[in-house]
Amino acid sequence: MEPNNQDTGGWYRAINPNEHVYTPGYGFSPRPPALIERRTIYSYSCALGLSLLAYFVMGAVVPSFALAFLQLVIRPGIFPGAQPLVEQFAGAIASAAAFLAPFSFYAAYIKIPRANAAPQKPVPLRLVLPPLFICLAVSAVGYGCQRALLGFAGLFGLAFQVPALSFPADPGAAVAFALNMTVVPAILEEFVFRGVVLQSLRRFGDGFALLVSSLLFALVHVLPPQMPNAFLMGLVIGYFVLFTGSIRTGIIIHAVNNALVLFQTAVLRDLSPGAAAVVTDSFFIVYILLGLAALMLMLRNHSRLFVLPLSTAINSAPKRFCVFFSTAPMVITIVMILIMSAGYLVAL
Repeated sequence: MEPNNQDTGGWYRAINPNEHVYTPGYGFSPRPPALIERRTIYSYSCALGLSLLAYFVMGAVVPSFALAFLQLVIRPGIFPGAQPLVEQFAGAIASAAAFLAPFSFYAAYIKIPRANAAPQKPVPLRLVLPPLFICLAVSAVGYGCQRALLGFAGLFGLAFQVPALSFPADPGAAVAFALNMTVVPAILEEFVFRGVVLQSLRRFGDGFALLVSSLLFALVHVLPPQMPNAFLMGLVIGYFVLFTGSIRTGIIIHAVNNALVLFQTAVLRDLSPGAAAVVTDSFFIVYILLGLAALMLMLRNHSRLFVLPLSTAINSAPKRFCVFFSTAPMVITIVMILIMSAGYLVAL
């Protein structure tokens, strides 16, 4: 090996020292593949943790700036009736900025191609409807988990403050509010969690990517009673995005589920608690029956349904999870979310 005269620290310097290791008696050689994989997982986790932190910071700051900007453009004194609609537009702009900016930087950092980060091939309706009904059945199970969590907290004299949805009186604002509760989060959350996050982590195994993206999706909801349902929905929607190869599947399922939740909320708000419980249970019984029928249909047509490809990852699954959730940015993010979640707990 020719001496490297430019390297004053020694006779040889690896071209990429992060991918080479010195072994006494053998010199420089490539690092073990398992170590390279762990370092890559570590890097992805740090970037995702920072992206999540940026999302929460922007979610707290951007709404007021967006509203102030729109009020400068559409002055309340000149268009007094437009104020409720302006508030809804500001909310949509803030949500888009809080999601897209941090996770676009994450996608750029890991250099994932745009087509891979958000696969959007057309999906036939026959491959969307059965997963939709299965997801609705899973949402019914998630609602049962939510009720169980609320009951468990009640055993200790605690309850969760669940913010109530408030429908605007203005018709235009009400339509914008409905879009903000259904279509907007469906597009943004699917692009981020079933797109950028899920697709980028698939190099470490589809099962790993599915679990991690679903856990992060649940944590981002912050409100503890919503987390079990968000985790289950993240798993099933994520699987069907992998199954169909398109985030369009996730967007459709997510938007329909949100629309049905909003519809139920509108129907139930004027009913007594007893009548509301009966109507809610009726909805979920229908969801479960439709989901079971759709599941049997899909099992008949797809013999390997819910079977993920074998992982080509080098490290064991526990090791991958340990590395991913032990980085400083990810730990700080999770602790911050848990603190925020604890703020919803109140004594009965």
